Order: sequence, then C-alpha cells, then structure tokens
Amino acid sequence: MSESSSEALEFVPAHIKVIKTIRPKYTCRHCEQEGIDCVVKSAPMPASPIPKSIATVSLLSQIITCKYQFGCKRPSNDT
Repeated sequence: MSESSSEALEFVPAHIKVIKTIRPKYTCRHCEQEGIDCVVKSAPMPASPIPKSIATVSLLSQIITCKYQFGCKRPSNDT
C-alpha cells in the first residue's frame, strides 16, 4: 500500500549521520477487493529518548558531555 518513514540524528565522533527508518504499511488485500473497511497496520516507531525529537541517545550524550566539558553556560537575561 504505502509506507511511512522517520529520520534520526546520531553522533559518531567527528561525524554526524542521518539514520532513516522505513516502516511499511500493510492492509488486507482480500478486504480491499471485497470492499470491506480494513485497518492499515504498520510497525510502531522506534523508542525516542525525547518525544517528537529526531535526536538519538548518542547525540544527546555528546551534547551533554560537551556542555559540561567546555563549561557552556546558558545565557542569562539579567541586565
């Protein structure tokens, strides 16, 4: 029938790559031919550490490590 896809970013030291996950969608061919309402089935999305984010665990751990390694501080709005 069709498929849905998702992408995630993963950190590899000095290299960032996009990981594309393709999840095929299936439906009952017999039900389609008979005109019966059928349910479209697809595999569940892979688990994500932050909902609706494309960052993987490796990318998040790199960001957190660099933040503390280099002492990056959040800018304050105090004037």
